[in-house]
Amino acid sequence: MNNYSTFRRVNRRSPCAICNGADWCTETTDGAIAFCMRLKSERQVRNGSYIHVLDASQPPTRTFKPQPTVAPSRIISTALSDRRDAILTALLRSHLTLSNEHREALQARGLDDGAIEAAGYRSAPSARYGESIARALSSHDLRGVPGFYCAGGEWRLVDFGPGILIPARDERGRVQALQLRRDAGLSPRYLWLSSGSKPHGTGSKAPIHYAKRHLLTSAQSVLLTEGALKADVIAHFLNRPVIANHNISYPQDFAAQLQINFPQLKTCIIAFDSDFRTNAAVKNGLTNLKAQLVKAGLRATVRVWPRAYKGLDDYLLAGHAESQNSEKAQCFPCTIQCLAPQTERIAF
Repeated sequence: MNNYSTFRRVNRRSPCAICNGADWCTETTDGAIAFCMRLKSERQVRNGSYIHVLDASQPPTRTFKPQPTVAPSRIISTALSDRRDAILTALLRSHLTLSNEHREALQARGLDDGAIEAAGYRSAPSARYGESIARALSSHDLRGVPGFYCAGGEWRLVDFGPGILIPARDERGRVQALQLRRDAGLSPRYLWLSSGSKPHGTGSKAPIHYAKRHLLTSAQSVLLTEGALKADVIAHFLNRPVIANHNISYPQDFAAQLQINFPQLKTCIIAFDSDFRTNAAVKNGLTNLKAQLVKAGLRATVRVWPRAYKGLDDYLLAGHAESQNSEKAQCFPCTIQCLAPQTERIAF
């Protein structure tokens, strides 16, 4: 008897893992296969979408019978964390720089030069320079490192166009993947540096990002948001640890793993964008995360701010860092309370 995976359509809060688009594409709910309508692979299904294997380590069961994106012998499992970190850090530090334009864009978000350098942001290389970088790094074992693939007997680096490369770091500060914030006018705006659809390549697996992670070893509370760059900006303004998933759908075992890695934590403060008031998907994601945290024995509160500001990073950039540091800006588990400039209570 066959087992079957279910499917979900992508949306703005949980976009396609391949193209980061918010429509057209679908994924299996086990996170193993993406059906992308924009970026091609070697296999296409009847509706015109292209099959991308996201997790080859645990092949899913599913209702369709396509061939995998590449032959099984050519699928590469993701490299171990230390090796991913060593190679991606070498890529960032030794082969890439940050353009003045991209530095100014990050400064406009509120980051200073120290924070920019500490995070490790770099400008994405041109396609031609990417080829020379891959050749220079080919003396290392590039198998399983997201963004690299082998074609024609040579290692190559994927090219998604110009933009800012944002390192996603794990709970130990190791770079596990790179996200590309593409330059203005390019859509979708954010893409993972992924080579899962390429020969001998691997997917990014969209890892969770830890900002100011060194503070987590002693912190009793942590802020949870969405997006690595947003997390870095919030952590910079508040000088506190911030954790970010790439969307609002945190993994089901997130809270349990957080408790294992940081047993001293007592409170998690959820800081999703303010449109949770009007966007049912965002509110559901917030509710699910909150329930998961409470089940793990953590106090879950929600931080809000005036509707005029979309994200907490926008609110802090507008000069409200002091009030956001206040404990009064936190909410009790059963309600959301906005304390500035007017008060509103939203049942949860």
